[in-house]
Amino acid sequence: MIIAESPTLRLRSLQESDLPVFHAYRADPQLCRYQDFEPLSERQSRDFIKSQQNIDLSRAGEWMQIGMESRAEGQLIGDCALLFWAEDPRIGELGITLAPQYHGRGLAQQCGELLLRTLFTTTLTHKLMAYIDLRNAASIRLVERLGFHREGRSRKSCYDTADQAWVDEWQYGILREDFIPPA
Repeated sequence: MIIAESPTLRLRSLQESDLPVFHAYRADPQLCRYQDFEPLSERQSRDFIKSQQNIDLSRAGEWMQIGMESRAEGQLIGDCALLFWAEDPRIGELGITLAPQYHGRGLAQQCGELLLRTLFTTTLTHKLMAYIDLRNAASIRLVERLGFHREGRSRKSCYDTADQAWVDEWQYGILREDFIPPA
């Protein structure tokens, strides 16, 4: 299922054929370092992909993973996590994970812009939030370029298993009117 497309990217459901690429980056401890997930085994990656093949943007209360495909290469290059709150599905959280070989090309920003445009124009989304480890400078730059506003600091809210320590996170948010100004 295709969710959105741009000239360079396609946001779509994950597919079984994505397994080698998905597992390669989701098993990378360096990539997982500032994320709130641990490296996955191949079986966990396979099971995860199977659980995410039927994306429904109206689903609330559970995380969805949307595949990010390079249209030029025709293959998965990363994924987007999306959760609409069960208490109020007009508010959501998101995250973007990009395979390391695609870092530094502006693809995460293109993906973020495409996802924000899609959610703010085709759904009832009012606000999207992102929680980012204070040490993750690249993700901080990304959400700020996308127009997110820093709203607060969550003290020792995420456990870093590599450092065996609790770490702080920044809370960022963007409103529909921040992205699509009222007419």
